[in-house]
Amino acid sequence: MDAVLLPASGIRPSAPQSAWEIVAHAVVVTEDMAEAALTSLENSRVQYGAAHYAAAERIVTLALELSRPDLSLRARLILATIEFRQGDVIAAAAQAKDILTAAEALGEAYVMARSHFLLCSAHHSLGDSPSSRINGIRSVELLPDDAPLSVRIDHLRALGTAYGPGPDSERCHAQALDLINVIGDAARAIGVHNSLAYFAYQQDDFRRAAEHADQMLELSYIRHIPLVASQLDTIARILMMTGRREAAIELLRPLIPHPGDPTCAGGIEDLDPKPYGLAECMLTVAEAHRALGRYATARQALASTFLLVDEHHVGLCRAHARLAQAALFGDVGDFRGAYFEHIAFHAAVPDRNRCRAIRTDFGCYCRRRFLQTHQRRAISRSR
Repeated sequence: MDAVLLPASGIRPSAPQSAWEIVAHAVVVTEDMAEAALTSLENSRVQYGAAHYAAAERIVTLALELSRPDLSLRARLILATIEFRQGDVIAAAAQAKDILTAAEALGEAYVMARSHFLLCSAHHSLGDSPSSRINGIRSVELLPDDAPLSVRIDHLRALGTAYGPGPDSERCHAQALDLINVIGDAARAIGVHNSLAYFAYQQDDFRRAAEHADQMLELSYIRHIPLVASQLDTIARILMMTGRREAAIELLRPLIPHPGDPTCAGGIEDLDPKPYGLAECMLTVAEAHRALGRYATARQALASTFLLVDEHHVGLCRAHARLAQAALFGDVGDFRGAYFEHIAFHAAVPDRNRCRAIRTDFGCYCRRRFLQTHQRRAISRSR
């Protein structure tokens, strides 16, 4: 569709602009331009800002004027995704459900797939693994054959993350890597290797975790792509697997707020599209300090973590913080506090099989810590 386009300022920019930037500032916006802008926004893997929001809002208005409900729904999904990436997970999920209902009534498969994709990520952040997997499966099944490969990669990776460690997840990530090799997207490759490295860490497989971490670092260095909070956190946790806790703290120190003072931010701007990346970093620092015997600092870091996850409604990270606090209480001999924190963790995570395994491990841990404490007291009394 032909139209005369001038920037709103009347001055042509010196550098090329993306499709969404043009829509955000143009005097005239055509239907084709709006569709290209939406595709550009859907492909974005960084934190959205005010300009992205303005472009999406403008497309919502334009789509209504053009009687293009599909474009309007896609633009509304961008607005919901912005809320998700900025930490308002519950509001984003509610919007995605409304958009999914409207898309189903219109038979818009692509919008339905994108809605399920956002719901998959939202339920994962909230700690609802079964709902995350169901929405992840639908996001891949409903995606049309002509959808951009970058979008298909994102959907496969989200489903792989929802599955958690195991063959199903590895299959999804392998398919995503195959498509990444076709389009040469280094940023998405880093994301996939990050997921695989984290899953290997969860399974105590240091060799595989280190292999994927090396791939992340190499791609980051060669392609000049800075790692975001959740990716740095994965590397920090792999460092801790070999006892390098001070190195993990130093790696995350420039990024996170100082323990106990959430208003004192780190010096590096974080562009992580995941709303829980920074909170996971703070949790890792707390666990490192606990392992080093710095219990007061670990307690302060955990308090800051709880403040952040409560602000962003990130249920899964809050559950992890509960488990970390239970371990901290166990280390200082507060077994009653450890018990109640562990009960709170179990209540917060719907994945019963995972909870059962962690409950068994934690029961063994508490029993071991109790016996160690009892033995120390017995030795002290005998002296």
